[in-house]
Amino acid sequence: LCDLPHVFSFVFPAVVGMMEGANLSGDLADPGRSIPLGTIGAVSTAFLCYVLLIFGQAGTLDRGALQFDLNVMQHACVNQYFVVLGIATACLSTALGSMFGSARIMQALARDQIFPPLRIFSKGSAHGDEPRRALVLTYLLAQCGLLVGGIDAVAPILTNFFLVTYTLTNAAAALLELSGVPNFRPHWRVYHWGLSLAGAALTLGAMFFLNYVFALITIAIVVLLFVYIYCAFDASRWPDISQALAFAAARRLLLALRRAPDDAKYWRPSVLLL
Repeated sequence: LCDLPHVFSFVFPAVVGMMEGANLSGDLADPGRSIPLGTIGAVSTAFLCYVLLIFGQAGTLDRGALQFDLNVMQHACVNQYFVVLGIATACLSTALGSMFGSARIMQALARDQIFPPLRIFSKGSAHGDEPRRALVLTYLLAQCGLLVGGIDAVAPILTNFFLVTYTLTNAAAALLELSGVPNFRPHWRVYHWGLSLAGAALTLGAMFFLNYVFALITIAIVVLLFVYIYCAFDASRWPDISQALAFAAARRLLLALRRAPDDAKYWRPSVLLL
């Protein structure tokens, strides 16, 4: 199958490296500065290389070869093993980045005691605090994914969970901006909450465009995790975005009430307040 949803499912997991810096933020000396610069630099470099590759192939290779020859890059290269080495390096770097990033997140979840069964993964190595236990579990989960079958079976599932991650990340950024919490101070000067909200809507729409059944299953899993955390986890020591939104809404209403003229028919609340 070569329709657009399947092609998108295959390609999308290969271009999701923008979260790598955020996943490894605990290893950075200045994550607020390093993550934006590193992410923008990496995405810009990759985009430039892709554009040069597209124009280079379009200007040097036959149209029929581009359409039907799956090994056209190896045939056009000085040595076909250069292409094999490049693909192997790209796959290895992507796999290692995803595994180490996932292991760091699992270690953070274990230390926050959000999921009690994950408590054994909170311990890190003596040097560097590397999450070796979480890394082993991440590796085993990746192997289970490979045993599911071919890329046709794995890619849609993987893409859906990537998309729901970006949906929740964009939605969280938009809610933080709308609530006006003082600890949310993005360094990106042209940031606007509408961009994050549009990104959340687009990624959610992409999930249903690819496969609405997988999208509904993914959303159901996320809802179940949310209900479990809400019911089983003591969040009294953690701030909640709903509190910030409620405070922002109450502040706006109080300011609107202050600007409104007093009226005699509202005397009872005034007496009760006194």
